[in-house]
Amino acid sequence: MNMLMIPGVRYDFGGGRVYLVPPLSLGALELLQADLAALATAPMTDPASVRTMIDATHMALRRNYPELTRPAVGELIDVGNIGDVYECLMDVAGVKRRAQAEADAAGNEMAKGSPTGPGSSPPSAPEPAGPGSTSAST
Repeated sequence: MNMLMIPGVRYDFGGGRVYLVPPLSLGALELLQADLAALATAPMTDPASVRTMIDATHMALRRNYPELTRPAVGELIDVGNIGDVYECLMDVAGVKRRAQAEADAAGNEMAKGSPTGPGSSPPSAPEPAGPGSTSAST
């Protein structure tokens, strides 16, 4: 079965394990809201924070990878990537997703051999001379 993926942030959990992490659904956010709010004040390595991160990541990844189990997701997250994973989950405004899409588009343009090259723009017109910019003594 070819399943369409929910847009999200591509994240490499290491070892070639790259997943498309969609933002949390509103249903998941409703269930985890108090726990997610507590993450702002508690250390990420606090047992409650760890549990919340595994739960939230599992709920998000399950949207694109229904076969992923909670224990498997718990093995994807470590102390080195927990902050990055949190940012992926909370990409509410789509900032990371848009940046990745723009980078992909730029890479595709370069691969096509764009004749103008990256970031080319037409030459700008010279600025008009204003009062006092010409010499009256010639």
